[in-house]
Amino acid sequence: MKKSAGIFCFGDDIIEEHESLFDLAGKGNANLVLSKWTGGAHCCYSLFIFELGQDLKSIAHIEGGNFLPYLEDLNKDSIPEIKVTDDFLAYQFSSFAYSANADVVLEYREGAYGVAADYMKKPAPDFRSLNKKISSWQKAFRQTEAGDHPPRPFIQTITDLVYSGNKDMALDVIDRAWPTDIPGKADFVRGYEDALRESRFYGEFERQLANY
Repeated sequence: MKKSAGIFCFGDDIIEEHESLFDLAGKGNANLVLSKWTGGAHCCYSLFIFELGQDLKSIAHIEGGNFLPYLEDLNKDSIPEIKVTDDFLAYQFSSFAYSANADVVLEYREGAYGVAADYMKKPAPDFRSLNKKISSWQKAFRQTEAGDHPPRPFIQTITDLVYSGNKDMALDVIDRAWPTDIPGKADFVRGYEDALRESRFYGEFERQLANY
């Protein structure tokens, strides 16, 4: 259905007709999910979640930014989690189409949805698996002839490491991949850290990592 504020659909998909009733809190109560798109080339998508009963109660409004959040039962307990794309780097270091982004998982607990680090944290990869990529990135840096426009695959790999709890390795990869004669590394790291601080999700993820 269309409204002046955007397009609303039952379920978690704007394009396809999906199931709209779930038990998202594990209480045996039905939850209604509505998705919203404001219209335009991209941005903004969100989910509205209600509890059905004698009264209609709003329990969550999940902002997805440029990407639509969606439900997925990751641990197969019949209670879906919510997967969100963190677009904290939109228009950072590149056009929107080439901006890196991160996968985030939200879980319902204690009456609200929050970042679920357990689903996101991964062991650090073997550095040997990155060596070939590092070599190709070094060549790409020289081809662009501009340190302030790093290769998109390089930024995506950095982001994948950061959002899997391997930020120290990500910083190490930056040091190894960035040619010493190409300027801009310090500005890139500073800009990336600033974007992380602006993220809607990373701060909570980092706080949870501190408890591991």
